[in-house]
Amino acid sequence: MNERQPNEIVLTGLDGANPLAFLAALGTLRTLTAAWPDRNVRLGWTVTLGAWRPFLLMNSEASPDEIVETVNDRVPRTADLFPPQLRAESEAAGPQGGGSAKWKGKLRFPPGILARHVRSTATASSWDDRTALDFMAAWASDAVVERVDGIEVAQKTTFDFTSGQQSFIDLVEKLALCVDADDIRNALFGPWTYTPDPGISLRWDPIDEARQYALQAIDPADGNKNPIVSVPGANLLAAAGLAYFPVIPVEDGVEQPGIARFGSGRAFRWPIWEAAVSSDTVRSLVALAELCEDAPDRSSLRAMGIPVVYQANIVMPSGRYRNFTPAQAI
Repeated sequence: MNERQPNEIVLTGLDGANPLAFLAALGTLRTLTAAWPDRNVRLGWTVTLGAWRPFLLMNSEASPDEIVETVNDRVPRTADLFPPQLRAESEAAGPQGGGSAKWKGKLRFPPGILARHVRSTATASSWDDRTALDFMAAWASDAVVERVDGIEVAQKTTFDFTSGQQSFIDLVEKLALCVDADDIRNALFGPWTYTPDPGISLRWDPIDEARQYALQAIDPADGNKNPIVSVPGANLLAAAGLAYFPVIPVEDGVEQPGIARFGSGRAFRWPIWEAAVSSDTVRSLVALAELCEDAPDRSSLRAMGIPVVYQANIVMPSGRYRNFTPAQAI
C-alpha cells in the first residue's frame, strides 16, 4: 500500500473495476463537495488491497466516521433527485388504470412538462447549487422523444435497468428511506455485505447479471430461491453519481458520457485516474471522447494520468432485465 498523506482517506470498500462501486465513488465525491465547499474535496485512485480503490484528498483532515456521518446526512434523497411536481404532472399525463397512474415512479416525462421544469429549475439554480438541474439532465432529454403507451415521453437515461412492474424512482425512493449510516460505512469501507433486506438493486453490480442465467440448479426467476441481494448504501450513492452522466441529444438519438455503442450492443466505459481531482474535473474525465472510441489510445490516456479504462457490457441474459457484465480493462 502506498504511503498516504495525512489528509487522504482510502475508501477501501469500493473496487474501481465494479461499475456500481465506481458510480458510488462519484456519488460520494459529489455529496462531500456540496457538504464541504471549503475543504477542496478531490478524488483519485490508488492500488490498495489488490484493486484500484478511490481515495479522498482534502485540505483538512477528516476521519472515516466524519465522512460516513456527513455522506449519510447529505447524500441526495428522493425530493432532491426527482422534483415532486415534475413527478406528479408526468404521472397525471400518463395512462391511468385501477385508480392509479400506470407511470407512477417511472422515468417517463412528457417532453413539454420536462422542458418547462428544466427551464424553471435552471432559472432558480446557481453555480453553487445545481443539484436539481444536474439530476434532471441525468434522467432524460426533452429534445429526443419516444412513444410509450401511445404518448410521447423524453428519452430516458441508459442507466435505467428496470423493466415491467419495476419503477426506477420507486427503487431509489425505497433506498433513500432505508439506507442509514451503517449502510454507508459498509459501502465505503467494506468489505461489502450483501443482504436480501431490503432486496433493492439498481442492477449496476455485475453480481446481478450472474443471478439471471437459466443454466442454474434453481429457477433464476424464483425470488425465494434466488433472492435479490445488494449493498444498499452503494446503490444509493451510485444513484447520486449519475449526476455526472447527462442525457445529451445528438443527431440520431441521445448519448451519455461513457456509453459506447458497438453494432446493436452498448457498454459502459469509465476511466481510473491517479491524481486527486475536483468534481468539475471528474465531469470532464468521464466525458472524454477517447473512452468511447473503438480502440482507445492507451498512450494518450496514460499521458492524461489515466492508467486504466474499464468496460462493462450491457446485457439482458434472461430477456427481462438489463445488467452489467463483469468489467474488463481495455
